Amino acid sequence: SGGGDITVLTSIQGVAGGGSEALQITAGTGNVDLASVNGGTDDLQNLTINSARNVVFDDVTLPGALLQSAGTGTTTFDQVVSVGSLNVTNDSVVVNDAVSASGGFGVTGNLTLGANVTTSNQAFAVSGDLTLDQAASVLVTTAGGDFSVGGTTQGDLAVGTTSEVLTIAAGTNGNVTFGQLFGAGGAGSNDGLTSVNITSADDVTFGAETEIFGDISVAANGIVSQGADPIDVDGTLTLAGNSIDISDVAVTGNASLTAATAITQSTGLLSVDGTLLLDASDATLSNATVAGLVTLNAGDDVALTTGGSFAIAGSVGGNLVVTASDGDVTDGADLNVTGDATFDADTITLDSTGNTFGTLNLTSVGATVIAESAAGHHRRSAPGRPPVPVC
Repeated sequence: SGGGDITVLTSIQGVAGGGSEALQITAGTGNVDLASVNGGTDDLQNLTINSARNVVFDDVTLPGALLQSAGTGTTTFDQVVSVGSLNVTNDSVVVNDAVSASGGFGVTGNLTLGANVTTSNQAFAVSGDLTLDQAASVLVTTAGGDFSVGGTTQGDLAVGTTSEVLTIAAGTNGNVTFGQLFGAGGAGSNDGLTSVNITSADDVTFGAETEIFGDISVAANGIVSQGADPIDVDGTLTLAGNSIDISDVAVTGNASLTAATAITQSTGLLSVDGTLLLDASDATLSNATVAGLVTLNAGDDVALTTGGSFAIAGSVGGNLVVTASDGDVTDGADLNVTGDATFDADTITLDSTGNTFGTLNLTSVGATVIAESAAGHHRRSAPGRPPVPVC
C-alpha cells in the first residue's frame, strides 16, 4: 500500500507442512488493522511491518519475530500476544493484554502498559516513556534479561482512581535501569504509580529524579545506586544489594538499607522521618538526618555524620564514629561496639545498661551520661583539651 489502509478481518496464518512462511506489510502512511495472527513452527513464523501510521493487533501467536521497523502513530495490542520476540518502532505503543516474548521485548518510542510482559533471559527495553495504564498492577519478568527505560516511568494521571503498581523480576543477572521515576504527571501522586517492587535483579540504577508517593522496594544481587538527582519517597524505602551507593534521598516513612559489603553516601543529604536500619559490612553516611532510631548491624566499621541528632542502637564489629555537629547523640537501646567507639556531639547519653565498647572516646560541649556497666576503656575530651578518663 502506498498510503492506503490495510485491514484483515479474518485470521492470518500460513500453510502447515513444508517450509515456514514470513509476512511483510508496507502501508506507508496508511493504517493497519489485523484481526488475528496465528502462526506455527511449520507455517507462518515471522511478521514484519515495514511502515504504517496506526497499527492494531488482536491476538497474535508467532514462533518467530514480530517486528515493526517504522511508524508515525500508535501501535496497539488489544489481546494476548505470544511471540518469539517483539520489537516495535512507533511514536507510541499500547499493550492492553499479556505479552510473552521469549526472545525479548523492545519499544522504540513511548509505551503505555496495562498488562504483564514476560521474556526469557532477554531484555525489556523502552527508549521513551513508560506509563502504566489506569489502575494497572503490572509484572515485568525478564528472568535474567535487562530492564531499561530511557525516559520517564510513571502511572496514569487520572484523579480519584486506583493507583498503579509496578513489579520487576529481572532474575539474578538482569540489570534494572530507570530514567526519571514519578507517580504521575512528572511528580509524586497518590493517584498514579505508588508502589515500585524490584523482587530480583543484578544492578539497579535510579538514573534521574525519583518521586513516589508510596513505597520503593529493591532486592538486588549487585550494586544499588543513584545518579546526581534526588530520590523522594513518601512512604517506605527498602534497598538491598551487594553494595548501596546513595546521595540525596528523602523518606517520610522508614528506611532499610541492607548490603553484603558497603553502604556509602559521599554527597547529598539522607533525610528519614521514621527509623533507619543499616545492615552491612561497612557503612558511611556523610550527611544524614534521622528522626527515629538508627539501628546498626555491621560486621566492620561505621561512620555517621549529621547536622542534627542521632539515636543509635545495634552492633558494630569494627569501629564506630558518630559526629553530630549541632545536636545530641543518645542510645535508643543497647549499643555494642567491638572496636573503638568515638562520639562528637553537643551532648552524649549512653545510658543503656547493655552497652559494650572496646575503647570509648567522647567529645562534647554539654552533658555526658554513660552507664557504669558499659565495658571497655572510656575516655572523654572537652574542646581544646586532651582526652581524660571517664571511668
